[in-house]
Amino acid sequence: MKRILFNKKGYNNLLQPFMNYIDKEFNLKNTWNPPIDIFETDSCYCIISELPGINKEEINLFIEGKMLILSGEKKEKLDEKFFDNPRFHRIERPVGAFKREILLPDYVSVNDLNVQLKNGVLEIVLKKSEKKVIKVK
Repeated sequence: MKRILFNKKGYNNLLQPFMNYIDKEFNLKNTWNPPIDIFETDSCYCIISELPGINKEEINLFIEGKMLILSGEKKEKLDEKFFDNPRFHRIERPVGAFKREILLPDYVSVNDLNVQLKNGVLEIVLKKSEKKVIKVK
């Protein structure tokens, strides 16, 4: 849920009780959506997601039918020297569970993919399957 839209016209004070209720009811404060880019080349379909501070062991990636599901959890990572009664002035780094569902096109092969996590960037490359040509008799 992107609340920046509510700040543009001053609706923040009016809608804040409602947003607090939604956050509490659906536990949205502990969720976030990592940004993704999706593009294709002549030979493959590519998905790139930024997952800074997340180890590969904390990432779940699976395919159900034609749906690619990326999920996991980013833990709060503060150095122990900050635990002596910290008073936050701003918190912008997302933490908590995340889940992205990406509908894959019919022309990709879910059996032929390459996944790599490097410097906080997850790259998923799916090869395109050969198009089946149906001859009309």
